Amino acid sequence: NNPKSKKYAWVHVDLQNTPWTDIAYRSFEEEKNCYQKFDKILNVSKEVLNAFQNKYKIEQCDVQYNPIDENEIINKSNDFVVEKNEIYQFISIGRLVDQKGYDRLLSVINRLKDDGFQHFHFWILGDGTDKDKLNQMIFDMQLKENVSLLGFKDNPYPYIKAADAFVISSRSEGFSTVATEALILNKPILTTNCAGMKELFDNYDCGYICENSEDELYKMLKYFLQNFDQLNDFKQALKQRSNYFKLENRIKELEKLIDE
Repeated sequence: NNPKSKKYAWVHVDLQNTPWTDIAYRSFEEEKNCYQKFDKILNVSKEVLNAFQNKYKIEQCDVQYNPIDENEIINKSNDFVVEKNEIYQFISIGRLVDQKGYDRLLSVINRLKDDGFQHFHFWILGDGTDKDKLNQMIFDMQLKENVSLLGFKDNPYPYIKAADAFVISSRSEGFSTVATEALILNKPILTTNCAGMKELFDNYDCGYICENSEDELYKMLKYFLQNFDQLNDFKQALKQRSNYFKLENRIKELEKLIDE
């Protein structure tokens, strides 16, 4: 109600490919008119911004990455020690919903097991509507030795720290905050090509981005199971790239935005 206040909207997802906000409006024009009342629409990645502008043809847009407190993440990663067996340990974190692609990740893990790969394990942290479906898939495919659904964790960082690599199987993203947190903890990121991933890596070798399909996810994970030592090649680039996401840099950008 304050006509003198600046009003900003934050967009966290590709609204062109995942138009979940459509149900909140009576028409496309009503939604577009709502966004036009904001002084600026801030998008969490360049790809999210491009999708937004393609859909709504609104110009007052910019990119603003999510602020992340790297010191808090590092400190919390030391709160307790997560034990793991002497096998290749992967981790994935996210809501257990179709968007995150855990159903196809389980199918890929089953294919890898059928190929004869045994000495690997996945932690999947999170909760959601697909929990029962995924548990049933694990039972049907006999994957209990290879996958653990650990549920939601208040502090996931010791698990990330203990893992060898962070895996993203998502069908779509905005800009993955948890992938940025894994980067801060110097974990190689093996991901499907969804919004924000190329920006996260920039010109640094922080891991590997495969095409967004089940077959390409399978090929990527199979390659690194066969060439696991190559994950160490990403460590130096991860340290360098994590400096960009320091909290002080994000806060400076937000302060500049408010000052404007």
